[in-house]
Amino acid sequence: MLRRAGRALLLLAAGALAACSAEVEMKAEAPDATPYARAYGDTFVEASIGDIGTLIPTLASDAPSHEIGGWVYDGLVRLDKNLNNVPAMAESWTFSQDCLTLDFKLRRDVKWHDGRPFTAEDVVFTWKAIVHPKTPAPFKEKFLQIKSVEALDSYTVRVTYPEPYARSVESWLTWIRPSSPSSSSTKTPKSVTLVTVPLTRPPTG
Repeated sequence: MLRRAGRALLLLAAGALAACSAEVEMKAEAPDATPYARAYGDTFVEASIGDIGTLIPTLASDAPSHEIGGWVYDGLVRLDKNLNNVPAMAESWTFSQDCLTLDFKLRRDVKWHDGRPFTAEDVVFTWKAIVHPKTPAPFKEKFLQIKSVEALDSYTVRVTYPEPYARSVESWLTWIRPSSPSSSSTKTPKSVTLVTVPLTRPPTG
């Protein structure tokens, strides 16, 4: 009886192994190759850890404001999956031989929400707004290292440093803001600062 029971157990084990082998050897179904149309518009909803303080990311020190503001604005460069600086609103950049001058060539196919083209003046404005004494930008230190920012033409920006700066390109991950109010909004009075400008809440005029 014991021998028969042992043989039965061996047969059951062999059957189980055969079944497992069969499952392992089964080929996965080919993925659905049906092409899907790209979706535009609609509403994107995502949970956040808290309310935002501002929609101007350069003024923000909290994570929710940085995250949401980062969906509204973009920088001259961005980080790829390997954390390398790659073009974003700029298409390329070059250094002078002494590494004191950094020239950005801007993309010509970028427009603000009101249809106005993105130009070098927007980059100059963004830098001046960040380093302004009345702007409480928490990460302005890297922009205080800059000697000057000038528009050589509508699509070329020159950034000059008093000495070589290792984070020069990385600094321009920061979000660029338009240099003038939206054509659909009321002109901003001179007394209004970057802190109180209406764009801190409605970002599109």
